[in-house]
Amino acid sequence: MTQQELAEKLNLSASQLSNIERGIKEPKPELLEEMAARLNIPREEFFLVSERAKRHLLL
Repeated sequence: MTQQELAEKLNLSASQLSNIERGIKEPKPELLEEMAARLNIPREEFFLVSERAKRHLLL
């Protein structure tokens, strides 16, 4: 699924979704739930990826 397709399914613009992905904007918990459902992943995966990225930056 492309960023544009996901944004449309979430009723967001592609730039809004991009801002969330880049950490410029924080999504509401309800949006995280919907994003996880649309991507077929557990919502916790968003936080695991974030923690992995932080550890990588600290290395």
